Amino acid sequence: MADYYLPSFKGCVQEGHSKGIMCSYNAVNGVPMCANDLYLNDTLRNSWKFDGCASCSVLLFSLACRRRSRRC
Repeated sequence: MADYYLPSFKGCVQEGHSKGIMCSYNAVNGVPMCANDLYLNDTLRNSWKFDGCASCSVLLFSLACRRRSRRC
């Protein structure tokens, strides 16, 4: 699964310099994506060096990214 789906997301995060992402509502191996430590921390933050905001709610995502952009 990672070999098929993740390369396009990696390109968006690294080459597109994403400042925010929204988690999907599904679960992988019984773990909701917004609570998936492997993908959010190991892959997104550590491997891809993403330092933006990640949220599972459109409202929270919007507010968090607005607050973050004010600090930048």
